[in-house]
Amino acid sequence: RYLKLTRNLSQTPWILEDDSRKTESSVQEEILRHMLPVFIAKSAKFHTGGREDADVRMLGSGRPFVMELTEPKHGYVSSEKVQDMADKINAPGAIVNVRGLELCEDG
Repeated sequence: RYLKLTRNLSQTPWILEDDSRKTESSVQEEILRHMLPVFIAKSAKFHTGGREDADVRMLGSGRPFVMELTEPKHGYVSSEKVQDMADKINAPGAIVNVRGLELCEDG
């Protein structure tokens, strides 16, 4: 699950027709920037259990999500490495936090 601790943060990258950004970053990008260096994946898809507006926070128990990584060079990492990723995402001053981060099976 993720928690969005700030306003003006979209769930996924919000790119306008003129290639400018509506928001500076996104929940997807904030989480993915800590995952890509570990898994070295070709691409990623962010799946969530619902949506919220960019100008609201997501607090409480958070929103469930799955980050689907395409062709990762490292398909499995230890539970310690997963916890390390969560700790980096949840660093002091972070605008997104995660809870219960874990790997799931393909399919």
